Amino acid sequence: MIPQKLKKGDKVAVVAPSGKLKSKDLDAGLVVLENWGLEVLPGAHLFDGEGFFSASEENRKKDLQEAIDDPEIKAIFCARGGFGLGKIIDDLQLLPLLKDPKWIVGFSDITLLHFKLHSLGLHSIHGPMVKQFGQHVDNASIQSLKSILFSDDPVVYEGTAHKNNRSGSGFGPLIGGNLTLITNNLGTKSDVEFRGKVLFIEEVNEFLYVVDRHLNQLQRAQKLDHLEALIVGQFTSMKDTDPNYGKSAYDLISEYVDPYHFPVLFDFPAGHGKQNMSLEMSSDCKVIVDKEKASVRTL
Repeated sequence: MIPQKLKKGDKVAVVAPSGKLKSKDLDAGLVVLENWGLEVLPGAHLFDGEGFFSASEENRKKDLQEAIDDPEIKAIFCARGGFGLGKIIDDLQLLPLLKDPKWIVGFSDITLLHFKLHSLGLHSIHGPMVKQFGQHVDNASIQSLKSILFSDDPVVYEGTAHKNNRSGSGFGPLIGGNLTLITNNLGTKSDVEFRGKVLFIEEVNEFLYVVDRHLNQLQRAQKLDHLEALIVGQFTSMKDTDPNYGKSAYDLISEYVDPYHFPVLFDFPAGHGKQNMSLEMSSDCKVIVDKEKASVRTL
């Protein structure tokens, strides 16, 4: 189920289901949304602040649920990631979205919500969050998000050769997000079937041995066995150990996918870096990789 494209004058909500915020964190991002011609409705508890979190569990859930339930709101933008969505996700009532689909935008901790929406057959957007606009991502990333939200044109990303790439082509629904959250989602109410899917992964600020552990968990859970393709995004600010772990994150991934035959595209410009191009999750995705170039096309 695909939400309708946005148009000028549409009402959109900004909520913070995870980490803590200051009002100045969103100044630049709110201006971007308003310049797109959108009427922005901030969540009532956006800046409450409760310890590590943006607000209490009850109020974080309340803001998100009210945005989901309001038929006048056409899209929901998550203000930031961090940690906290997993503490409220099982209490959210998402069935109203089956009657009134709306875009939900975010990444990192929001990966859990993308999986939950995918389990219901709903499209969503893995893309920059409002806190990032104007300071943490480039203009191309913001424009890629705008394109998915407002345009009917298919989204095509062209890549270049990478030493870890594996040639081939694959086609299937797109799932994934942050590697830690993908493994955290295994065995939960929002776990999904990976067979026949295109999987996207990215990570930030993690020890290499922990990346190894997450990949091992995906393999042991047989989640890699029947993928159509793997898109590897940015693995940013990886941390090494003493003694040295001896392998990069990309090399670890290459080792884990070696037994399989699906195409693998490395260094896709999405994740926690300066460039965070948007991906329409649950959409049909065509991945083509050869020695000189690669492409990702979502329909």
